[in-house]
Amino acid sequence: MASLLKIIGRRYVLRERLGIGGMGAVYRATDRLTGEVVALKRVTTPPEQLVFASPSEQADQHVRLAREFGTLASLRHPYIISVLDYGFDEERQPFFTMDLLEGAQTITEKGQGQDLHTQTDLLVQILQALAYLHRRGILHRDLKPRNILVTPADGRVKVLDFGLSVIAPKAMEYVTQTTVGTFPYMAPELFTGAAFSRASDLYAVGVIAYEVLAGRHPFDTSNQAVLLYDVLRTPADVETIGVNDELAAVLERLLAKTSEKRYGDADQVIRDLCAATGRPLPPETVDIRESYLRAARFVDREEELGQLAGALRQAMAGRGSAWLVGGESGVGKSRLLDELRSLALVEGALVLRGQGVSEGARLYHLWRDVLRWLAILTELSDLEVGVLKSLVPDLPDLLGREVPDAPELDPQAAQDRLLTVIEDLFSRQSQPTLILLEDLHWMQESLIVLARLSRTVAEKRLLLVGSYRDDERPDLPTALPGMQELKLGRLGPEAVAELSEAMLGAAGREPHVVDWLQRQTEGNPFFLVEVVRALAEETGQLADIGSATLPARVAARGVREVVQHRLARVPQGARPLLCMAAVLGRQLDLNLLRSIEPDADLDSWLATLVDAAVLEVHDGGWRFAHDRLREGALDEIAEDVRPGLHRRAAEAIEAVYPGEAGQVAALAHHWVYAEDTRKAIDSLEKAGEQALRNYANEVAIAFFSQVLELGHKAGPRVDRMRRARWELQLGEAYVNQSMYIEGREHLTEGLALLGRSVPSGKVQPVLQILGQLLQQILHRLWPKRYVGRFADREGVLRDVARAYERLAEVYVYANDMLLSLYTVLSMLNSAETAGPCPELVRGYANVATMMGFVSLRRLAKAYIRRALDVAQNVKDLSTQGYTALIAGFYYAGVGDWSRKEELWNRALEIFVQLGDHRSWEGTAGNRAQVRYFQGRFAEGLELADTVILSAGQRNAFFFEAMALTTKAGHLIPLGRLDEAVTCLESAQSLLAENEYTDSIDTIQLAMYGELLKVYLHRAEYHKVSSTAQRVKDMSTGAQVIDYSDLPGYANPAEAYLVLWEIGHQEPGIKELADKACRNLERYARVCPIGRPRAWLWRGRYLWLSGKTAKAHQFWRKSLAVAEELDMPYEQGLVYYEIGRHLDAGNPERAEHLQQACDIFDRLGAVLDVERAKAALDLRDNQM
Repeated sequence: MASLLKIIGRRYVLRERLGIGGMGAVYRATDRLTGEVVALKRVTTPPEQLVFASPSEQADQHVRLAREFGTLASLRHPYIISVLDYGFDEERQPFFTMDLLEGAQTITEKGQGQDLHTQTDLLVQILQALAYLHRRGILHRDLKPRNILVTPADGRVKVLDFGLSVIAPKAMEYVTQTTVGTFPYMAPELFTGAAFSRASDLYAVGVIAYEVLAGRHPFDTSNQAVLLYDVLRTPADVETIGVNDELAAVLERLLAKTSEKRYGDADQVIRDLCAATGRPLPPETVDIRESYLRAARFVDREEELGQLAGALRQAMAGRGSAWLVGGESGVGKSRLLDELRSLALVEGALVLRGQGVSEGARLYHLWRDVLRWLAILTELSDLEVGVLKSLVPDLPDLLGREVPDAPELDPQAAQDRLLTVIEDLFSRQSQPTLILLEDLHWMQESLIVLARLSRTVAEKRLLLVGSYRDDERPDLPTALPGMQELKLGRLGPEAVAELSEAMLGAAGREPHVVDWLQRQTEGNPFFLVEVVRALAEETGQLADIGSATLPARVAARGVREVVQHRLARVPQGARPLLCMAAVLGRQLDLNLLRSIEPDADLDSWLATLVDAAVLEVHDGGWRFAHDRLREGALDEIAEDVRPGLHRRAAEAIEAVYPGEAGQVAALAHHWVYAEDTRKAIDSLEKAGEQALRNYANEVAIAFFSQVLELGHKAGPRVDRMRRARWELQLGEAYVNQSMYIEGREHLTEGLALLGRSVPSGKVQPVLQILGQLLQQILHRLWPKRYVGRFADREGVLRDVARAYERLAEVYVYANDMLLSLYTVLSMLNSAETAGPCPELVRGYANVATMMGFVSLRRLAKAYIRRALDVAQNVKDLSTQGYTALIAGFYYAGVGDWSRKEELWNRALEIFVQLGDHRSWEGTAGNRAQVRYFQGRFAEGLELADTVILSAGQRNAFFFEAMALTTKAGHLIPLGRLDEAVTCLESAQSLLAENEYTDSIDTIQLAMYGELLKVYLHRAEYHKVSSTAQRVKDMSTGAQVIDYSDLPGYANPAEAYLVLWEIGHQEPGIKELADKACRNLERYARVCPIGRPRAWLWRGRYLWLSGKTAKAHQFWRKSLAVAEELDMPYEQGLVYYEIGRHLDAGNPERAEHLQQACDIFDRLGAVLDVERAKAALDLRDNQM
C-alpha cells in the first residue's frame, strides 16, 4: 500500500487500485486542491498501440493521446461519466480523473432478474447516452457491461471508458489497423474489415440488452472460434427468452448480421423499445435537452478563436501574450474561453481559471484558485509561502508544512512583494500555461496583478485571457494597456441558422425559424438558446419546434423575461433556497447553505436545479449556469424580504467561518443590506482596514466612504474617535492613490476630530512652525519629562503622527515647504509623546531630511543619529531598513562615503530578508548613483545593470528608468555616448508607456540633464540651447530633495557657459548662465557634494566676465572641497579648468593639465582625457 501513496501531476494522491481495464489501471485518488475523492485512470498501454481521433505518423504520441482526452472532457450528459481533469504526470504517463462511483454495479448485474419496466428503463438510459454521443459525431467502440455502470443512490446508468472513441467520419481508417472493442460485443462487420459505424455500437447494445433480458449472452462464449462463427453466421435466439414478439423484433434487428439491416439511430431504438414494452416515450427531460443545448455548435467565432489559438501556439513556443475579450452579456465570451480551454488541454498546456464576483469578494479573489494550484506545482521558499498564505490561508496544509507569516512591511511594499512573488511563480512554470479570467468588469485590486503580468507575459510560456462586459466597464482596456483587445459582436443571420440547426436539427434551418429567431434575439447567443429552451418547454420536444406555430413575441421584453420564464419552472419548494443561494453569490457555498437550511436535502435540491438548467457544475463546484439567472432570482425577491435573507447569510458566514479574515468583505455586504447598522459598521471598518493593509486602495476608499456615511446616519452612537480614525484611513487611501486633494481633506478632517489642526494662510504656518519648534526644543532639553509622557494614548498619537506624515507627503508634492516643515515637526512631536515606535523613528528621519533641505546640517546629523539609535530599540526590521536607507541618503549628500556604504549595505541585507524588492532596488540604485560622485564609473555600470535586471523582471518601471538614467550618467564620461542615448531613450519610453507624471520630477530632471551632457560632448549646440532651457525650467524654483539631481542643476550651467564661450548667438546668454549657476549653488547648499561643480562653473562664469582673479579663487575652493570629499572626477575637472585658462608660457599650465590627464585616465574618462591632452598639445604647439 505504501508504494501506491504517490502524487500524480502534483495534485492527486493515489490510494488503492480499483481495477484494471481499457487502457490501464484505475485508482482511488484524493484531489489535494479540493480534498475530494475521485477515480484516476493511469494509461499504461503505449500510445502507439491505441487508436486516435486524429492520427498522424509524425505526431507526438502523447499529444495524440491528449487529443483523445479532449473528447472525453467535452462530454456532459446525465448518463455519461464526467471526466474532470487530465494530463501527464512527471514520468509523462497520461492520466485522467472521473467521478468515483462508489458501490456501482454493471448494467447486467443490476438488470438481470429485475422486472421488465426496470430493465427497459436501464436500456433506454444507455440508448439516450448513445444518442448523445452519436449526435456529437462520436462512436463509443467499446460498449460492454463493464463499461456501463449503475449508481446505487439513484439507479442512473453511467456509460464510461471512451478510451477507443473516434470521430465518426474517420472510423474507417482505424478498423483495419487495430482490433477494436471486446470480442463478445463486437459487430459482425468489424471482423471483415468494414467501417465502424453507429450500427456497430447498437449491435453491442443489442448483446447487452439480450443479456439483461435473458440472463445470458446470445451465443456460446466458452469457445472463441465457435463464438466468432455464431457472431458471423448464427441468428440470435430471441423467441425462447420469454419476451413478447414486438420486443423480440427489436432485439432481432439490433443483432442483425449486417449493418444495413440493423438499427442506425439510437432514438429509433428508444421509440421501438418503448412501443414494444407498452411504456410511453421517455420525456425529453430538461437535463437531456440541456445536453443538446449546451453542445450546440460553436458558430461564427472562428476568426476570434483562430486569433486566440494562434496566441496559444505562440505561448507554447515561449512568446506569451495577454488578451481581453469584451462583449455584452450573453454574447458568447464564456463559450469562447471554454473552446480555447479545450484546445489548450489538447496541446498539453496547464489551464487555470479565475472568476470575478459582483460583491463581497475577498481581496485578490480572482487569483486565489490559480495561486493554490501553482503553489502545488512550484517549489516555494518559506518567505514565498508566508507571502502567499495571506491570500491562500490553507496553503501550509496543501504543502504539508508549517510556515510563519511573512515579515511585516508597509502596505505598498507588502503589495509589491506579493506581486513579485506571484510574478516569480508564473516565471518558474516549465509547462505552458493558459489563465482564463472571467467577469473582469467586477474586479478592482485583482486587476493590479493582471496588469503586472500582462506587461511581462511576452517572455513567458503563458497566455492570459480575460473576459468582461464592455457595456458595463468600457474603460477596462485603458486600465490594462498590456492586453490586446478582442471584441465579440452579435451573431449574423447565417450564424443564427447554424446554431439553430445544431440545437434543432434540420428544422432549425427552416427559413421561418431562422428569421423568427433573428428578429426575437437580435443575434445574442445566450438569448437565442434561452428562447429555444422556452419554446422546447412549451412544445415538449426540441424536434417539434420547427413544425410548431411560432408565437409572435416570445421575447417581448427581452432576455429578462426569458430568464424569468426559466426560473418559473423551478418547483415552489426549491425556490426559497434558490433565492438564498442567489443572495450568497453566483458560486454556491454548500457549507453555508447547509448551515442556513440544515434539514434541506441538498443533493435533491441540486438535482432539481440542474434539471431546470439553473445550476451547473463548474471546475468541481456548483454555480448558477449564467449570472443572468442569479440576477433574475434576486429580482424575484420582494424588497421587504431581502434584509432577512442577507441577515441569514451574514449569520451563516459568522457561524461557519468564525473570525476568518477572508470573509469580512462578504459580511460587510450582507450586514449593509440586512440594514443592521451596528454590524455593518463593524464589518465595513474591518474590511476597509484589511484593504488598506493590502494596499487595495480603491477598495479601501469604497469601504471607508460607506462606513463614514453610515456613521453619519448613526449620529452620536458612533464616537468621535472612531469617526476620526475612519477619516484618517480614508485620507491615507486617497494619498496612496495620488489623489492628494481628497487625501488632504480627509486627513485634515480626521485631525480636526482629534483636536489637531493644519494652519492656513501666510502667517499661521510660520507661527505654528515656531510653536512646534519650541515644543521640540523642550523635548530636547527635558526628554524625560516630555518624551513618552502620553504613552497611555500611544495608539491615537501614532495615528496622528501617521496622518501628519501623509500630509507632509501631500505638501511636498505641492512644493509647499512651509506646511511640509510644519507637518513633519508635528509628526515628530506627536510620536515623541507616544514613546518609542516606528512612527518616532520615521519622524526623526523625516525631520533630518527637512533640516537638510534648509541646509541645517548639524541638526540634520543629530536627528539622523537619533533615528538610528531609536530604530535599534524598535524591533521592526522594516523600520530599521527604512532608517538605514534615509540615513544613507544624508551621508551620501554630505560625501561621507564609508558611513553611507555601511548603512546601505545593512539596508540591503534587511530588504532581502523581508523580500522587499522595491526598497532593495531603491537602495541599490542609489549605490549605483553614488559611484558617479566617487568617479567609479565601471563599478557604477555593473550596479545599475543589476537594478535594471531586477526592476525589469518585476516591471517596476520607475526604478528601471532611474537605473537606466544612472547608467547613462556613467557611460558618458566613459565616452560611450551612443549607449548612453539608448539608455535615456529607453527610460523615456518606460515613463511614457506607463503615463508617469510627477510635479517633483527628479527622474526627468536627471534624464534630460544627462542628455544635455551628451549634446555638449557632441557639440550639437542647436540641441544644447533648447535642452538647457528645458532642464533649467524644470529645476528653477523646485525644492532640492535629492543629491542625485546633480545633472539637472550642473549641466545647464555648463551648457550656457559653453554657448557663451563659443560665441553662440543666444539672447541674454550671460544672464542665463548666471541664473543656471545660481540654481546649481542652491543645490550645493543642500547637498555639499555639489559644491565642487558649483564653484567650478561659477569660476568659469567669472572668467568669461573678465574677473580672472576671482575665477581662480573659486577654482581653488572647488579643488579643495573636491579633495576633502574624495571626489577624483571633480578634481580632474578643476585641474583641467585651471590649466586651460593659464597662459601657454605658465609652467603650472602643463602641470595642471597633466594632473587632469592622469586622473581622467585612471577613471577611464576617455572624453575628458582627450580634452585635457588637446589642451596640452595646444600649449606645446604655442611653445
